[in-house]
Amino acid sequence: MIPTRLVTPRVRVASIHLSILVLVGFFGLLPTQANGQVVTMTIYACVGQSSLQARIVPESEECKSTETRISWNTTGIAGPMGPQGPAGPQGETGAIGATGATGATGSQGLQGVKGDQGDQGIQGAKGDTGAKGDTGAAGPQGAIGPHGPAGADGTNGIDGALGPVGPQGPVGPAGPQGPQGPGGAQGPIGQTGPQGSAGAGSPASSMTYVGVSNVPIATTCTNLAMQTFIVPAGSPPGLLVATAKINVRINHTQNVVADRGFVTFGNSIGDCGSSDAQRSFFRVPGAAATASTYNPVTGAGEYYEFTIVVQVPFTPIAGTNTLFLNGQMLSGVPNLGIPPVLTPNDYMGDATITIEFHQL
Repeated sequence: MIPTRLVTPRVRVASIHLSILVLVGFFGLLPTQANGQVVTMTIYACVGQSSLQARIVPESEECKSTETRISWNTTGIAGPMGPQGPAGPQGETGAIGATGATGATGSQGLQGVKGDQGDQGIQGAKGDTGAKGDTGAAGPQGAIGPHGPAGADGTNGIDGALGPVGPQGPVGPAGPQGPQGPGGAQGPIGQTGPQGSAGAGSPASSMTYVGVSNVPIATTCTNLAMQTFIVPAGSPPGLLVATAKINVRINHTQNVVADRGFVTFGNSIGDCGSSDAQRSFFRVPGAAATASTYNPVTGAGEYYEFTIVVQVPFTPIAGTNTLFLNGQMLSGVPNLGIPPVLTPNDYMGDATITIEFHQL
């Protein structure tokens, strides 16, 4: 805390200073800490306005009406530097006196009120160099400064000598299969080998054309043609696949019921099978009657014509296998045919049959 300074005439300053010095001497007797430092505290005093005598008072005590209250800390702050006075005349250099013994260091007194700047005294003789003081304790570690910029890269050093070859490591796992490389150039044709022994017979296929036309299709299983196929003994296991293309002509002169039938392969003349999966069907709607009747002898008249393809697999036997191309009407109305008797009036013919052997 900055002490309160009294505003008094210049002639009375010396008396105030004397009172302050008495107080400073008094506070030199205040308690100190174990390290010899005076405990910092605020001091309060009342100064008489006429007598200029100061007296120490507690903080809570009020001064008299004839007194002025002042206060200061036991350790004050330095006041501003006063202007430098004029240089005095050079005095005579006195004789150097003997160095006296160093006295004991007294306890530090209270900080007094800063007085007015005095005149500069005469330059005294230079004193002897004092003994070096003890090294003070190290201060606290300062904060880490910011990271400096990276330095420029140094030049590459000289390569060291090649070290000895280490022992061979274990074989690693095989890598993935690489892509197939391009085909190499064809090599020269080798010599013809000796003739091999004859192997077991293996059939290929057979085909026949049946030019018969206008075979009436009855409401029972009707045969058009047949085809044989020989499977040699010792042939590997396989299947016979019978395929036929056949033309069907349907007379349909009455809007009564639909004309519907099928063609298929069987193992005999009357074998039309029982599975619809092995039959190829044809059909004329009931309300689609023609304007005239077809005459199979002269070819006159109107009719419906279908080209049917049928294919059926069979399990062969060693030797001759005979397959039959058959057909059957499932619905329809027969009429007077040629000669004039009640006969079927729907026909099939012009078949091409192919039988193939497929090895399993």
